[in-house]
Amino acid sequence: SARVYYIDWALEFPAYYAHVGGAATAGSPANINTYISANKVMALNQFRLGASTYTFGGNVMLGSTVLSHINYTSTEKLWQAGEALYPATNQLPDFATWKFKTEAPYAERPEAQNFSFNFWTSPAYLVEWQYDRVENVYRRFQGGAVHVDQATQQQLRAKNVIVAKMVERSAGDGTAHRLYTTTGSGDAEVYLDGGQIAATWKRPALSNRMKFYKRGTDEEIAFNRGLTWIEIIPK
Repeated sequence: SARVYYIDWALEFPAYYAHVGGAATAGSPANINTYISANKVMALNQFRLGASTYTFGGNVMLGSTVLSHINYTSTEKLWQAGEALYPATNQLPDFATWKFKTEAPYAERPEAQNFSFNFWTSPAYLVEWQYDRVENVYRRFQGGAVHVDQATQQQLRAKNVIVAKMVERSAGDGTAHRLYTTTGSGDAEVYLDGGQIAATWKRPALSNRMKFYKRGTDEEIAFNRGLTWIEIIPK
C-alpha cells in the first residue's frame, strides 16, 4: 500500500515503484495517485497490472481480523512490466553512490552494543538492535520479540543501521495518514562495527540521493558492504 514518503525514497534512484494501491483520499497531500502523476513515478501498481504480474496469496489473519493481504510477484515479472509501461527503462539507472569501507577487524570490535527506540507509544513498536561481534552484524527485535522474516524464518539483520529523524505531520485529510519531510537535512545516528556515529542526513531535492555525514562536518560516512537498514523516526 503506497505512501508518498516511500515514493520519495524511490525517486532517489529513480526506481520502479511496485505497490498494491495506496492512500487515495481525494484532495489530500497523501494521495498517491496525484503524487505519482506529478513526480512522473514509474509505478507498477497491482491495481493496473493485475494477474499478469501479481498473484494474490490470501490474507494473514488474527482471529477474525485481517492483518495483511498477500500478493506475490517476481523480479523478472516486474522488470517485464516496467519495460512494457516505461520503454527503455529496464536497466540500472545512473544514481549517486555511497562510500564504503573495509570492516573493522575482530580485535577492534566491542563485545556488545545494544540500542533501542520507539516509533509510537505502544510497546509493539519498540525496536531493539543487538550487535553480534563475531559476524559484525546487528540483529533486530520488535515488540520484545525476535523479528523474523516470514519467508526464511531467519532473524532480520543488517551490517549498518541508521536511525534518521524527519519532521512528521498529519496529512490533514480526516484520516490517520502521515507525511514526512524527506528533503533538506536532519539528525541521524549511524551504527556499524559495534560503534555509534553522530550524523546528519542531507538530501537537497527529491532527485538527489540521501547521504550521511559526520555531524558538524562535510565528511561523508563510509559504510560496511552489505545490508543497510534505515529507520525513520519523527523528529
